[in-house]
Amino acid sequence: MNAVPEIRREKVFIPPEMPVQEIKEKYGLSSKRAREVLKQGFFVKNYSKKQMT
Repeated sequence: MNAVPEIRREKVFIPPEMPVQEIKEKYGLSSKRAREVLKQGFFVKNYSKKQMT
C-alpha cells in the first residue's frame, strides 16, 4: 500500500472578467502568473508537482 497521496493535474478555466487580485487570492498565484493566466484563460493546477504514474 502506498502512503504517498496521488497528485492530480487539473485544467482550471478563468473567466475573462475576473480581476487579477481575485485570481491571486483564490488560487494562490503570484501577481505575474495571475496576469499571464488571465491573458491565457486557464492554468494547470499542480503542474510543477510530481505526478504519480
